[in-house]
Amino acid sequence: LSPTTVPASRRHGVSTRTATTTTSLDAAQILDFREPTTGVRVILVGAMHYNPASVQLAKETIEGLGKQNNLGSVVVEACDVRWNKTAELYKDKPLLKKFLNNEMRTACDTALAFDRPVVLGDQRINVTVDALKSSFKDTLKDIASPPAGWARFAEEVKAAWDETVPFGGKGYLSAFAFFDPRLLFVLPVS
Repeated sequence: LSPTTVPASRRHGVSTRTATTTTSLDAAQILDFREPTTGVRVILVGAMHYNPASVQLAKETIEGLGKQNNLGSVVVEACDVRWNKTAELYKDKPLLKKFLNNEMRTACDTALAFDRPVVLGDQRINVTVDALKSSFKDTLKDIASPPAGWARFAEEVKAAWDETVPFGGKGYLSAFAFFDPRLLFVLPVS
């Protein structure tokens, strides 16, 4: 498989090194690189939570690596609090697992089918919620403090937009992905 260089626009936040994808992993949501300290190969699968296309991409990527005996472990974007809460929900209401399918559970199940370890790799939800509350308070203060607060608010919105909104292109999800009925069905719990 011949590697191809990932455009700089898809390497945001990654240390200086050559990022590559291979023809078997050429989806725009996949970043394949070597971790610079250890040299371990890392494959990041970008996902839109609960989106069926993301669920399928995670499953196919892990299955492909597992079948080639190239799967070391899988890290999912969840903390122990959220993971255990969801596990309890599925235990109490097993039918929900079918309807609330997501890329994290699918990645876990697929990795375990290959007898590979699964690691929870997110900060605890309470830390995230505390940061959101703080940001919300700061935003309200900015909105209530013209003109300096308004300018600060506008700068932060622009910076967030520039960092998070892709320019699109082949292989990227579009804004219409938010309207997938399967995603809308699970939106209240995501």
